[in-house]
Amino acid sequence: LLGQEPAVAQAGGPAQAEDSAQAEADAPVSAHPHLELADLTARWSAQAAPTVAGLDLDLAPGDRVALTGPSGAGKSTVLAVLARHLDPSGGDYTLDGVDVLDLPLAVTRGTVAFQDDSPHVFSSTLRENLRTARPTATDAELEAVLADAGLGDFLDSLPDRLDTMLGAGHRTVSGGEQARIGLARTLLSERPVVLLDEP
Repeated sequence: LLGQEPAVAQAGGPAQAEDSAQAEADAPVSAHPHLELADLTARWSAQAAPTVAGLDLDLAPGDRVALTGPSGAGKSTVLAVLARHLDPSGGDYTLDGVDVLDLPLAVTRGTVAFQDDSPHVFSSTLRENLRTARPTATDAELEAVLADAGLGDFLDSLPDRLDTMLGAGHRTVSGGEQARIGLARTLLSERPVVLLDEP
């Protein structure tokens, strides 16, 4: 899921995010959440050297931040922590001032939309590819989000529009179309925090 870095922890201890036994199922999160990393350390397995160490990041509502650096610098790892695919091994990650380790996974994951650098296109209709983000979305909402993602002309070119079958054995999509379908899903999710890996 996360660029070049392993999505599964190696033997020797879990690195993936886990629900806390103390997590409150109805923990509130604001519509415009404030995320903060303080002295963050993150690693993909217990034996591995930290991929990220000593990182401070303050993401106030409305902020737009780009993480830059060479391959292997830990950009995807930071996004994995923010999306709660990976828990910090040191330091703090708070959401509206609450330690995310004290929140159910579903709370953070329902707040943060994460698009990796190669979004999957399912072997299904364009409509169902988008509705994985919000099953109740109407066709008008799907068409609007496709336009917002720069796929208005793509939609117009499809023989069956939203009913066009995509993926293996059907209409193929280019790398750019694949990325924009992923972006449309991300927008459709209406989550207040959006993370884009290799945008």
